[in-house]
Amino acid sequence: MSVATSLPFPADALEANRAGQLTQDQRQRLGRVARADRKNEFTGSFIFAVMGLVVLFGVDSSKPPLLHYGFPAACFAVVLFFLYRSTSAGDALTRDLHGSKVQSVEGAITKWVVHSESRTSSMSTHLIEVDRHRFEIWETAYEAIPDAGIFKVYYLPQSKHVVNLEHLPDRPLPAGAIESPMETLTGALTAMRSHDSVQAAEARATMEALGNAEKALLQPRNVQPPAPDQRDPRPLAEAILGTWQLGPTKVTFKAGGTATLALPMGGTRDGHWSVDSAGQLHLDALNGRDQATSAWVVGDSLTVSLDGQGMTAHRVAG
Repeated sequence: MSVATSLPFPADALEANRAGQLTQDQRQRLGRVARADRKNEFTGSFIFAVMGLVVLFGVDSSKPPLLHYGFPAACFAVVLFFLYRSTSAGDALTRDLHGSKVQSVEGAITKWVVHSESRTSSMSTHLIEVDRHRFEIWETAYEAIPDAGIFKVYYLPQSKHVVNLEHLPDRPLPAGAIESPMETLTGALTAMRSHDSVQAAEARATMEALGNAEKALLQPRNVQPPAPDQRDPRPLAEAILGTWQLGPTKVTFKAGGTATLALPMGGTRDGHWSVDSAGQLHLDALNGRDQATSAWVVGDSLTVSLDGQGMTAHRVAG
């Protein structure tokens, strides 16, 4: 899956970038960026030349030599450097466009902003890091990138210019992480305090993956009641007895119409359940109010459905 289309990273260029190539559109766009940078450097060379001349001819020669000659010499050195880069296409981005192939790195992402302030201005630099590779990106791209996850960054090797970004699937979670998340969360929180940037980024990605997995598991889906001969042959009020698990949550249906909901982070909530004459399940342990739902047991699976949208839990005891 690729990042949102609102990013300045084109999904239609991924195939070429994966092969180490730029698309024609990317090459043209980056060429305009390189020309604009060279133009700015040419303008900068003019400004430094003026500053050097002003000090050389406008400052009293009795002033310290470092000021009278040293400062203009430094300005002229900068002028020569800028002129060379702006006229010979010696900047890193232009060299990349003349032949370097697109490279890539993948791993858990870290993002942060560095703020620089002076008396007259302030500047923010937006950075991302993947597997110890650090890149500066535009603010619009930075704002659209999630705070955690697994990404593949496509970049030009000399200028480190990011040309594309691909959001990869979450890493597989440890066995039992969804059913018993506390151990995984504790380990991730410990790793997030690590001084190792890769370890901390992987921990954030693990927490993101755990949240995504639980959200997907608890997302109602379209369900259709099975045929009667596929269901547990016992009445629902008998077949439902026992403990059922859906992700990190467990609910125990007890004889006599009481139910206990075991919460993911600890603690329980008690309630009541019943099956009415129409065969519908009533349970108030989840939200404190009675609600009638369709329910059926097939093997060790209990599906509860409301208006065709349902979730399925699995028996763990009973």
